[in-house]
Amino acid sequence: METGVIILGVLVGLCILYGLLTWKKLRARWSNVIGVGGAYIILLGLMLLFVGIGSLIGGAGFSGQTVVILVLGMLALVYCVLKMLRLPTIRQKILFPFAAVSIAGAFIWKLIFGIVFHTGLSGTPEGELPTIIYDQENNPWTCLNREGEEAEYQSKDGRTVRIRHTEISGTSANTNVGMFHWY
Repeated sequence: METGVIILGVLVGLCILYGLLTWKKLRARWSNVIGVGGAYIILLGLMLLFVGIGSLIGGAGFSGQTVVILVLGMLALVYCVLKMLRLPTIRQKILFPFAAVSIAGAFIWKLIFGIVFHTGLSGTPEGELPTIIYDQENNPWTCLNREGEEAEYQSKDGRTVRIRHTEISGTSANTNVGMFHWY
C-alpha cells in the first residue's frame, strides 16, 4: 500500500513539474479541450477518491464523511471520463488525465507565486504586456516595442496591432483588430 502511494505521489509530482515547465505550450495545446477549472475539478476529484479509498482500507469504515468524499470523487471521475470520450484519438484519451493534473497542479503553484510576488500567471508583473500574445485562432504575435502605456505586436504574416492599457482586461485585450489573450 505504501509503495503505491509513493509511486502515485511521484507521478503527480512529475505531472505538476511538467506543467510548470511547459505551462504556455500545455495550455495552448489543451485549451480547446479543458480549461483550468475543469482540470482543477479532475485533480480535486482524484484526490478525494484516494482519500476515500484510503480511509476505507485504513479501517475507518463507511462513515457519512467517507461516503460523501467517495461520491464527490466519483462525480469528478465521471466528468473526466465524459471529457475523454469526446477526444478523437486514443493518444489524446490516454494523455488527457495527465494533462489535466499537470494544468491544475501548475496553476495552483503559479497562483501562489503570483500572490506572493505580485505577478500574473505568466510571471510578468500585473498590467505589463507579455512578449508574445495570441489572437482568436491562437496564432502568436510578437512584441515589436513598448512605449509607455502601450505596446505594438506583429503577426508572422506581417500584420501589426497596437494595444493600449485601457484595452486590457485580465489576460486579454479587446482591440479594433480583434480579441487577444496571453497566458
